[in-house]
Amino acid sequence: MVKKQLIPVDKCVVPGVRITAVYDEELQRMLHDSLDVMGQVVPIVVIEHDGQYYVADGKHRLEEAVARGDKTISAVIREGNPEDVLLLNLVTNRLRGKVKASELVTVINELSANHKLDSDQISQKTGISRDTIEKYLYVAQASPEVREALDAEVIGIGHAYELARLPHHEQQAEVLAKYQVWKWSVKDLHDQIEVVLRMMEQPPATPPPGAAPKAPPKPKCDVCKEEHEPRDLRPAFICPECFGAAWQARHKGGDGKQPAAAAPSAK
Repeated sequence: MVKKQLIPVDKCVVPGVRITAVYDEELQRMLHDSLDVMGQVVPIVVIEHDGQYYVADGKHRLEEAVARGDKTISAVIREGNPEDVLLLNLVTNRLRGKVKASELVTVINELSANHKLDSDQISQKTGISRDTIEKYLYVAQASPEVREALDAEVIGIGHAYELARLPHHEQQAEVLAKYQVWKWSVKDLHDQIEVVLRMMEQPPATPPPGAAPKAPPKPKCDVCKEEHEPRDLRPAFICPECFGAAWQARHKGGDGKQPAAAAPSAK
C-alpha cells in the first residue's frame, strides 16, 4: 500500500548503507534556495517499519527540513522491511543519475551478503541486469584503490570488474597503476589479467633431487631496466607524457639517474 502524508521529521531514519545522489556545491545551493522560495514540492520516499520511517529517497530534502527546524515533512510512504528500503533506494537513486559507484556496490553487496538475495532476485526486484549485478558483487571485494578509482571515474565498472578478478589487493593496485599509463580497453585489460591468472595456476617447477634451489628472477624497473628487489619497486601514478619522457631519456644514452654532484675544487 502506498500513501502520501506529512510525517514527523524526528521519526525519519537515514540508513547507514544507502546510495545518495551526488550534489556539488552549486546544486546543493540551488536545492536550498528552491526550498526556501517554493517549499517542498517533491515528497521524500520512505518505508514504514516498526514505527519508524526509513528514507529510501530524499536524504538532502530531509537534511534541509531539519536545518530549517521543520517538525514534519511530506512523504510517500510504503510498507516494508529493511530489505525493501535498500531495493527502493537502489532503484530511485540510480534512475536519478549521478551516484557514487562505491555506494552502489555496497548496497548490492548488502542485499546479497546480509539479506541473502541472489543475483536473479536482485535483478527481478530492481530491473538491473543479472550480469551487471554480478560484476558489482565482484567489485565489492576489490581493493580500496580500485573502489576509489571507480568513484573518481578513472575507470568504469568493466575495468573495475576485471581488476577485481585478481585475488590479491596488491596485484590489483599494481595493474591499476599500469592501466593509468597505458589506458587499456576492457578487452585488453581482460587479456592482461587472463595471462596473470594462468601463470598463477601453473604449479612451481620442482628442482631435481639434490639441486640447490634456484632464486627467482628479480623484476626489472620499467624505466632503467635494471633488476631490483620486488619490495623496492613501487607502482607509479604517472601520465603517458612523463612516462614517455623518462623512457626517451633512458634510451638516448642517459641512465635515468641524476648526475653526481661535482667535487668541490681545492683552494
